[in-house]
Amino acid sequence: MADHRDKTIYQCMLLNMRKGQKEGLYRKDLNAEIVVKYYTARVDLVFDEKLFPQSVWNMAQIYTEIFKYHIRGIASEKGLPYLQEKLKTTKL
Repeated sequence: MADHRDKTIYQCMLLNMRKGQKEGLYRKDLNAEIVVKYYTARVDLVFDEKLFPQSVWNMAQIYTEIFKYHIRGIASEKGLPYLQEKLKTTKL
C-alpha cells in the first residue's frame, strides 16, 4: 500500500514538475526526477512526532510551511508572482 502510494505521489508530482517547467513557472535548470524523489522521501518527516510533536505543532501549519519552502525553491522568476497570488487567494 505504501509503495503504491509513494509511486502515485511521485508520478503526480513528476507530471506537475514537468508541466510547470514547460509553462515557465518552475526553474528549467532543475532535474525534475531528483527534486521529486527528494521531496517525496522527506514527506514522512511531517509525521515524525519527535520532530513535530502534535502538542506543539498543527499539521496544517507544518505542511503549509514545507509546501511554501519547496515551491519557492523550484519556482522561476515567472512562478514567484504566481505563487504569491495563489497564497493570497488560497487559505493555506
